[in-house]
Amino acid sequence: MKKSKKLLSILLSLALIFCILPATAFALDENETDIIWVATITNVTPTTITVSEKDGVQYRLGTTGTWTSENVFSGLYPNTEYEIFYRFGSTGAEKSVGVTTTLASESHSDQGLIDANAPYTKDYTGYVTSYSFNNDLTYHLYLKAEKYNGFTNLRLYVEHYRYSNNSSVGSWVAKVIPAASQTVVMDGVERYRFSIPGIAAKQIGDEFAITLYADKISDGKTYITPIYATSMKKTAYNILAGNDESKKTLVADFLKYCAAAQTYFGYNTNNPIDSGLSNYSSYLSPANPTFSRLNEIVNETPNAEWEISGFGLVLDSKITWKITYKPITGTPSSSLRLKATYSTSQGNEKTLSIAPVIDGNNITFSITQIAAGDFECPVTFAVYSGTNPVSDIRRSHLGNKMRTVATNADANTLALMKALINYSRSANKYFSQNN
Repeated sequence: MKKSKKLLSILLSLALIFCILPATAFALDENETDIIWVATITNVTPTTITVSEKDGVQYRLGTTGTWTSENVFSGLYPNTEYEIFYRFGSTGAEKSVGVTTTLASESHSDQGLIDANAPYTKDYTGYVTSYSFNNDLTYHLYLKAEKYNGFTNLRLYVEHYRYSNNSSVGSWVAKVIPAASQTVVMDGVERYRFSIPGIAAKQIGDEFAITLYADKISDGKTYITPIYATSMKKTAYNILAGNDESKKTLVADFLKYCAAAQTYFGYNTNNPIDSGLSNYSSYLSPANPTFSRLNEIVNETPNAEWEISGFGLVLDSKITWKITYKPITGTPSSSLRLKATYSTSQGNEKTLSIAPVIDGNNITFSITQIAAGDFECPVTFAVYSGTNPVSDIRRSHLGNKMRTVATNADANTLALMKALINYSRSANKYFSQNN
């Protein structure tokens, strides 16, 4: 009986000790806190993502970002996916909050701003615009670099209104264009350059709504400019109204070609691109160029066993010379290259090496790099496997392909080919005399 009482006394004493121990002795350690608290996204704008905040937690943008105690990530691109990670302390296991997409811009149809909470850049200046007439159509915009001292990460948010048919109905398609890695000098002034590539001839009347984003180094905030509305057509007519006489023929013939492309593709034909050309008729070259076929094709077969089997011409986004090739037994198709050499209108020797597009037994090579001014420059080409030619050698040029397409063509195709040859001859003359 005495032993039982003694045992009971010991148990009561132990219970009392546990009851009076400080609660902190049983607090959750860092890893246990990690398990209970989960970071979440609390706010998203076109340029920022905010994560729920907690003392001792670090955050990181993407897998290569720097860990920080700041829970707001700013200066982001609109309509872009970002993944944010978090951890407890500097040694805790990292976890992903998940992938979050920043908001897209508000519609530019009502001239709304991309981010109503972002301040305007104080040193906003107008754009200088130009575009590449000779190669694939690219719209260039330039800003004075000195106006943006103290800013970084300059980029354009570009909304391009693309018409879907000939009834002037379309939609805004957005993309982010960062500034070129190096500035350029125009008219003695250092400028940032932004380039919008891949515009088809039929689209140069399309509207662009452009906003500049720039991150201010001193406060880390993202500043934006008012919307700049423009089009390639506007730039072209500004050239015609300017003093550069040597370029006016090129621009007028280019607009005629773009208008023919509108008709050919049935694209926004209610608004013809050349509708304002009457005042510039004196700059137009002849409307009916000669379609005499030049004897530029020469076949040679130096130890070649296979032949190029066909040609095609794609006219929409890029002027593309498509060359098909017969399958080769025993030669891996992926090892093939089309090698093309020619002398440009500016006297430069160029060599192209083009990989094939393989679709079953169909092997196609696409030459898209030939500039408008070089369409009638003879090109020598053959298919190679390594250093060995595996096709006959051909010599031709895009002008021949245009004439071939124009033979027995319908009225719209014939008009497009005539306008394209006219434009290419103007480009050849302009770029030849401006070596």
